[in-house]
Amino acid sequence: MTAKQIFFQLFEEPDKLYPEQPFLFITKGKTLSYGQAQSFIRTTVGKLSIATLPPSSVVALYSEKNNTAVLHLHSVMLSGKAYLPIDVRSPLSRILTILQQAKPSAIIVQEKFVEGLSAALTNTKTAFTICDFETDYKLFVFTDYKIYNEDLAYILFTSGSTGTPKGIMHSYESVIVFVRWCAETFAAKNKTKFISIAPFQFDLSIHDLFVPLVHASSLLITNETETANSRLMAQIISESKIEIIYSTPTFFNWLMETGRMEKYDFTEVKSVLIAGEVLRWETVKRLKNYFPNAEFYNLYGPTETNVCMYYHINFEEEEKYNKSVPIGKPCNYSLMKLQETEKGTTLLIGGKTLMRGYVQDIKNCFESIDGNEFYATGDVVEKVFGGNYAYISRADRMIKRNGYRIEPAEIENGLKTLEGVKQLAIITSTKNSVTAIHAFIISDKKYETVFLKNFCAHKIHYAMVPDTFTFVESIPLNRNHKTDEEELMKQLNRS
Repeated sequence: MTAKQIFFQLFEEPDKLYPEQPFLFITKGKTLSYGQAQSFIRTTVGKLSIATLPPSSVVALYSEKNNTAVLHLHSVMLSGKAYLPIDVRSPLSRILTILQQAKPSAIIVQEKFVEGLSAALTNTKTAFTICDFETDYKLFVFTDYKIYNEDLAYILFTSGSTGTPKGIMHSYESVIVFVRWCAETFAAKNKTKFISIAPFQFDLSIHDLFVPLVHASSLLITNETETANSRLMAQIISESKIEIIYSTPTFFNWLMETGRMEKYDFTEVKSVLIAGEVLRWETVKRLKNYFPNAEFYNLYGPTETNVCMYYHINFEEEEKYNKSVPIGKPCNYSLMKLQETEKGTTLLIGGKTLMRGYVQDIKNCFESIDGNEFYATGDVVEKVFGGNYAYISRADRMIKRNGYRIEPAEIENGLKTLEGVKQLAIITSTKNSVTAIHAFIISDKKYETVFLKNFCAHKIHYAMVPDTFTFVESIPLNRNHKTDEEELMKQLNRS
């Protein structure tokens, strides 16, 4: 049986065994059972078939986060195609770049975004037709599309070191192996309550979308408005009796700082999964006070590998390594290699959840070692206690903020289009586990911060917009003729 066939089974079993069991629900009370969800999915798969979309193609989703969007993602996969989630908060210019690279055969578009996307595609002279699809959704069908390998399940775009987004391709095998591992490792019971916090464009969403199926469990979908309100999120987690939560250290710190968690009861929470950034012991110790009955896990893995290492947190082991919570040991499906560089010991990861490649570069993104392919993560690590590893730093310029990977080159490319800008330097600072991005600009013209933030918002992803902008006469260099980040921070502190 192929991985794709196993994946299809994953959907069928809960529907047959627990048709009345809630599958998706939202905070306003609307609930969809497994039987209702399966009926919707079958109808949608039929509509995709009527549209005569080619097999082994990609179907994008341009929608806010809601129950219907989840069902559309599942429908695309069960139609034998790969899904590509588009972030509606991204500038249209970035979205068009992603579509140009991926060349989907169609896009499922929420009604409120139809006019804007249609105008943008028309301006680029892209040939497409718009079909009625579902209540509040249209289907954009393209005449120019790309055919992929039949085992492709999804594509997620992240920031690229060349200054443009790059699409990471994952297979059905990658999904199945990861989902089964989660089901075994975190030992959720049947009819557990999960919550979906991560955007669909973020790899944490793979856990939320598919692991509940193994346990015939329920998934609470939170929308963008809810996840931006810490007090509301605390209330939702408590009152919905959520049992499994997966998010970033930044999210949990924000929840503890501003969510008034002391007002609520979180004793139903059984597993807290944390990933996307360096996790500090202070953060997880504070979380334990609010989630007294929970087990805590620090998960590690770039989008290219999904989760490939993990550490089941033992609070007594802080004294063995207190700089940060370790990222642990490789998952049972992962292969690990270490490589010595001038920046330190860097981590290479292979195994069954390794991506199939980038949309624009399938062959040149791996290193072949002992007959296996590995992805060079660029993360510098060190071995600590009990065979565990800890993250130390990056070997390159990439920034990690709130779980997002950000390449400074993409920020620079956006700002360089501003009139008068001659040279740029992007650096970061971290305070209380919060990462800030600082832009230093040499320009013939000076601009106000509000204008610059608005300009960036129309050029790059919202998570990449710098927190500060400083105009300088020159960019200082260190003895290696590289940007002197320490001197720039001194300038920033003096300003």
